[in-house]
Amino acid sequence: KPTYLIPLLGATGLAATHRNWRNFSPSGGFAWSPGQDRRTVIRGGVGIYYDFQTAFGIADEERVSLGPRGVGRGSYIGAGIANPLNNVPGVPIGTPLGFVKPTQFTGNTLLQALPIIQTELEQQRGDPTNKDFSVTNVAVDKQGSFVDSHMPNASSTQVSLGIQRELAHDFVITTDFVYRYFAHVSGSFPQKLDLNHFSAARGSLLPSCLTSKQNIDPTASCSLGPITSTVGIGEGQYQGLLVRAEKRYSHGWQFLGSYAYSSGTGNGFQTGFNNDDPLANRGPLTNDSRHILAVSGLAQLPLHFQLGYFGTYVSRPPFSAVLSGVDMNGDGTTGDLLPGTTVNQFNRSLGKPDLQRLVGTFNQTYAGKLDARGTLLPLITLPSSYEFGDSLLTQDLRLSRRLKVRDKLNVALIGEVFNIFNISNLSGYSNSLIGAGFGQPKSRVTQVFGSGGPRALQFGTRIDF
Repeated sequence: KPTYLIPLLGATGLAATHRNWRNFSPSGGFAWSPGQDRRTVIRGGVGIYYDFQTAFGIADEERVSLGPRGVGRGSYIGAGIANPLNNVPGVPIGTPLGFVKPTQFTGNTLLQALPIIQTELEQQRGDPTNKDFSVTNVAVDKQGSFVDSHMPNASSTQVSLGIQRELAHDFVITTDFVYRYFAHVSGSFPQKLDLNHFSAARGSLLPSCLTSKQNIDPTASCSLGPITSTVGIGEGQYQGLLVRAEKRYSHGWQFLGSYAYSSGTGNGFQTGFNNDDPLANRGPLTNDSRHILAVSGLAQLPLHFQLGYFGTYVSRPPFSAVLSGVDMNGDGTTGDLLPGTTVNQFNRSLGKPDLQRLVGTFNQTYAGKLDARGTLLPLITLPSSYEFGDSLLTQDLRLSRRLKVRDKLNVALIGEVFNIFNISNLSGYSNSLIGAGFGQPKSRVTQVFGSGGPRALQFGTRIDF
């Protein structure tokens, strides 16, 4: 990495990303059946597992930033581009195009400015005659992205202990305790931290470039945007009690019931992220559901009819209350959590009375004042009716009849109905306390057969020969 990044990484932080040579994955388990009847099995296991990097092409942006000047396809944030027009009221020429408040720089104005901006960028940063490959894009662009020199693969340590008992012929019940610890993960993608803190209220670590000469000088120690590092710092844990009862197919019917009582906590990084302290906001994960129940069965009826049933229940997920467009702590990111709460605390340790109390405190303490970036904090008014999300409940039926046409030729007529009671299963609840719509659903669960969407019918024919 170029010496331009020393103020952010230190002289010892310029090394390439280390190879991970220690991904040793031991695992072991046991199964023991005590007694003479062999109807009980006690089993357990433990293992350490590693995954590939969770995002495809995490080094693509780094290849551009650390490549020679003019090589690759880069992107530029508005805060690092100066307004080239001199006829915009309230936005003088040279003003950085990174607005945190409404201005008269409209979309139509941007269309007028884009050709000028493109020409300037091509002249300043896309010199096709460049022969000095030691000058990197990040040193000229004054913004960019790279991968941390220590980027371990995501891993999990998994432990399970359970017992299985055959209560009757072809009927088995199983109970397992499961614990899983995940390290070096960051939700769906590796987390990016702006080491430059470009949008922080206190100012960026590398000061903003002040002159057009500094903007294109690769030796100038200034910045025109975020300089992010992809890191694997997240962690989480899952623990659950899993119960399963199964009646294997015999005497014309079968049954399967599964129930999970579980919890998942960790650093999700999706809501209330603090760039100054990325690991501070820890709590229930967005996909944490305390209760999950699935029941299915199949019965053979007279006249070659067959009836199948599948039902699912998933309890409400956790919920966060956020302040859209607001930066309370000055870290440069907006959408901060309501003061007094942590991520995904509602539907867990907090409820509606707590929200009403905390909103009242906010209105008394903060409303009418400015946040860290100078945005006016409005008075919060809760709607008369709102919810912190919805549970999922769906039941599906399938009826089929098998017809024998002739030897080795059979036809099955199939009819299915999904979400037979047409339960709403609402989703997309707004968690923003600023503006209208807090706690209101925006949609139903998407319509994928068997997913709990609006009631749907499906008919089919199956031919065996």
